[in-house]
Amino acid sequence: MVGLLSSQVENFSIGATVAASLAITAADVAVGCILGACAPLRP
Repeated sequence: MVGLLSSQVENFSIGATVAASLAITAADVAVGCILGACAPLRP
């Protein structure tokens, strides 16, 4: 039972880490676009 619970917590931690990484990456891209870094990507 404890092993099952710890694996659930471990999976949640991995998921939370991935979600945080994606959120940070998205924020970086948004800030870059606001600052004009996306200009060359626009048609």
